[in-house]
Amino acid sequence: MIANITQQIKKISSLYTQKEAVRINGKGITYTELNSRSEKTAAYLLCTMKESGESLFGVYCEKSLEAVTVIIGILKAGASYVPIDYTSPLERIKNIITVCNIKTFFADSAGLNNLLEINKEAGLPLNIIVIDNPDQGAHSENINIILNDKIEEKESFTPLPTISENAIAAILFTSGSTGTPKGVMLTYGNIMAFVLWVIKFFKISEHDIFLNHSPFHFDLSLLDLFVPLLSGGTTILVPVKKSQNPWYLQKLADSEGITCWQSVPSILTLIAQFTRSQDRPLSKVRHVLFAGEPFPVKFLKKTMHLFNNATFYNIYGSTETNDTFIYRVPADMEKIPAVLPIGSPIDGVDYLILDEQGNPDPRNAEGELVVNVPTLMAGYWQGMEYDPAHYFCHEISQGKCKYYFRTKDLVIRNDDGLFMLSGRNDNIIKSSGYRINLTEIENILLGYEKISQAVVFAIDDEYTGKRIIAGVSTELHTRLSNIELKKYCAEKMPKYMIPSQFFLNHDKFKMTASGKIDRQYIINKYNRKRKEETVDNEK
Repeated sequence: MIANITQQIKKISSLYTQKEAVRINGKGITYTELNSRSEKTAAYLLCTMKESGESLFGVYCEKSLEAVTVIIGILKAGASYVPIDYTSPLERIKNIITVCNIKTFFADSAGLNNLLEINKEAGLPLNIIVIDNPDQGAHSENINIILNDKIEEKESFTPLPTISENAIAAILFTSGSTGTPKGVMLTYGNIMAFVLWVIKFFKISEHDIFLNHSPFHFDLSLLDLFVPLLSGGTTILVPVKKSQNPWYLQKLADSEGITCWQSVPSILTLIAQFTRSQDRPLSKVRHVLFAGEPFPVKFLKKTMHLFNNATFYNIYGSTETNDTFIYRVPADMEKIPAVLPIGSPIDGVDYLILDEQGNPDPRNAEGELVVNVPTLMAGYWQGMEYDPAHYFCHEISQGKCKYYFRTKDLVIRNDDGLFMLSGRNDNIIKSSGYRINLTEIENILLGYEKISQAVVFAIDDEYTGKRIIAGVSTELHTRLSNIELKKYCAEKMPKYMIPSQFFLNHDKFKMTASGKIDRQYIINKYNRKRKEETVDNEK
């Protein structure tokens, strides 16, 4: 039986009463305050749930002490929190509200105004609990605005409800950059199993201070938020508006004494690129975890110089499974491979490798990776249970089946027995009769010293079937020509793999709220440019 996450938070709160649990912009909240305020939120929600039958509560606000209190309060009530991307278009937010039938939101003033705007067209009956000081003039016929003071008046709710580890704790909506957004349902047991693994593997203690860089709707935030709160540590929240400012992040890590840093590689690359010779190393950081996208080795080495006392880890996983494979980067930079492996499975991970026919490969050598793990999601919100598109059914005995999540990632085992990502099932195309892995082209482009980012995609072509397009962003203060790129590619890849067109960008690519490259934005931008050129030619 996995320990209950809310009971553990209460236990930690009793051990570290006056220690700061969370801090942002120099302001903090102690464990005692977090426990008291979150229990008042839980008490209020339990009354709401009893009256309305609600179980899902939206969280639509910028990072703040109040936002963390709300999330813990929702969990203590045995309900589910649905964090909404603060930067999402209003239409997307409206769709999430409708799909999940969310009736009660926790929002700050800016979130309130956006919800009021959505409501002008949708006319959705909502209860909005405003966690800061709202504009007193804000109103709507269909929206019931509740000030946070009403919750503060509640007496603390001491006896916590009994919560099943199979109950849904959070619904995280995927970014949607590669398709239709899906609501990933995570249970209380999923989160607790992940937290316990992190604490054990990285030897986390009450002395650790975590940088919470990722927004709350992004799965990376589960580590930064819950691991310190369940181990007596402290989490430092990074405001979303400052999350891509390299100087701010470096100064914050230094002043707060960050010991554990987790982010996507793009953010670490940004910091390494803007590090000045006079900047002192961030020597207090002992763990640097990166995940979510490839980390070009040339930038990794620059980053390792800045975090000179840290151990670096490449962590592989998805929102649906959380972390499943891990690779510890060698401290000796000369021993770092040209392309980083995803490494080996973490404790508790059961995996299979499927061949091209979709059957388990007994050699576990090359194919699609499918995983079964304690942190595996409970499913997609309103999705078909064990949909074959997302799950592989492996018969373990007559009539009994074990389900593995289909990552759609292709892997290959190297000579050291470590797994390498070799592409995706949905990132392989056929052009002029050749089977081409677009991820392989991206990796080759990232190997060029002048390129900092690369996005490779394909468009339909009546002659070859598919035409390969590469969007590249250059290193700081460098220039790159199409001729130079063509020459480099000719030296590194077969002719049929060389992109037919390069989409050059001398600034950084637009990023998503989670810090990843916004691939769909780049593809849309290319398509708009192509359409404009077609119109000009017709004129």
